[in-house]
Amino acid sequence: MKIPRCVRLAVVAGLGLAACGGGETVPATPPPSAPPPSATAAATAEPEAPPEPPKVNVDLMEAKPSPQPDRLPAVRIDGPGRDQSVAKHYATNYKIIYRVTNWKSQPEGSYLQFILDNVPAKPVTDPKQKVRLSDLSDGGKPIAEGEHILALYVARKNHEVIKGPKSVAVRRFWIGKKTDSAWNWSKDPIMVLGPPVGPFDGDGALEILGDFFVLNAELGSKKHSVRLTLNGPGIKDEGIMRYLTEWRPIVVWSPLDGEHTLKAELLTPDGVVAPVPWNPTVRKFNVTGRAGK
Repeated sequence: MKIPRCVRLAVVAGLGLAACGGGETVPATPPPSAPPPSATAAATAEPEAPPEPPKVNVDLMEAKPSPQPDRLPAVRIDGPGRDQSVAKHYATNYKIIYRVTNWKSQPEGSYLQFILDNVPAKPVTDPKQKVRLSDLSDGGKPIAEGEHILALYVARKNHEVIKGPKSVAVRRFWIGKKTDSAWNWSKDPIMVLGPPVGPFDGDGALEILGDFFVLNAELGSKKHSVRLTLNGPGIKDEGIMRYLTEWRPIVVWSPLDGEHTLKAELLTPDGVVAPVPWNPTVRKFNVTGRAGK
């Protein structure tokens, strides 16, 4: 019997091939195994969302004024006098002549606050203390020639100003030769912003109080108003803005660590910034030790 040629070739090659005609075919190469379910899920899972930023509670709020003392203080500045000119060579050692009445009736810890050219000086706790113009200059710099404005008021220990018709005094004067001035101290308004003046630390920075005076203008819904804008860490670029139509202190609540600015603007009844000195006023202050609180 003659063996078919295809069988002979299969035997020679040593392969287990099927017989010619109608037999089973050689199986194809098996497909790669599928990845385990866990690997597939990991490849298609949504990325984890970033953690939410910590909630910031910082705010700018009106505060309730403290009760008035039984006898309101009255302050006066007699020297420099209104629109007085002080010789330049005499300015450094010029002693301010001022007077405070009803001082002993004020709350414990009250102090006098001098502000020269819109820069608050170190508080004065003794109304008999001698104060020179050079003590009030910004960073101890010599007082320049020209127009200057000096303010004096009484504040409580917590920096709230004592709100009385005579508890603030403002004087304009010149060093050297007088120059023209667009501001009329007897009828044009001016805003005197005291605190906040830092630095503030730890729990002492939880509630930072600020306060102000407005002279020659009345606050009200259809009268003058004060616009306050707070900027600092954790606050959006536009800041926290508040409008005051009453003479009330304000509180910076729970600020974060870092530098803050509080801008105060005196607005006319038409809602525009009044073109007067010290307007706007910006106070910068630093907060430390509040992280995580």
